[in-house]
Amino acid sequence: MVVGMALVSCTPILLGMALMLMAAQQIVGDSSASAFNVIDRQFAFQSAEAALADARQALFLLSDAAVTSHVQTYGALTGNTLPHGDGLQIHQLPDFQISKNRLVFMQDQTGPDRYFYRVTAAAVGLRSSTQVLLQADFIKPLCQSSGQCTPSDYTRLAWRMLDKLPTGWRVDDATH
Repeated sequence: MVVGMALVSCTPILLGMALMLMAAQQIVGDSSASAFNVIDRQFAFQSAEAALADARQALFLLSDAAVTSHVQTYGALTGNTLPHGDGLQIHQLPDFQISKNRLVFMQDQTGPDRYFYRVTAAAVGLRSSTQVLLQADFIKPLCQSSGQCTPSDYTRLAWRMLDKLPTGWRVDDATH
């Protein structure tokens, strides 16, 4: 009579099941970390989009002479608010910088100079290490002199995501 064969035959099976459970636990852990990173990046992206919208509204409120290239914090010029700080909110308010650039036409222009405004927005997500940089170009509408324009009349000419802050961006100008 053979005694203890059940132990010898069940041990490899139980060891294989334990290895499969550990692998499944690792996969679930990696998936949840990846999902959190996606959510964090999405919060930062939406915050940067909000900064572009705030800058568009600031362009509507400011005259051409009042546009400066200093970094502004979201809501500093418009009074808009954005929840931030604790919990499932962005870590800090986004910053943006507006630069005024002369619009160059292919043919000689007889009227007044036209300008486009390049807005660069920097935002963080739930963690301060997650950063999104967006840049958009806006042009003021010609109806501005009639006084019947709205912030949505400002046309977005271009939009892009940046890998690094452009030269001339001075983080020290921003207030948090």
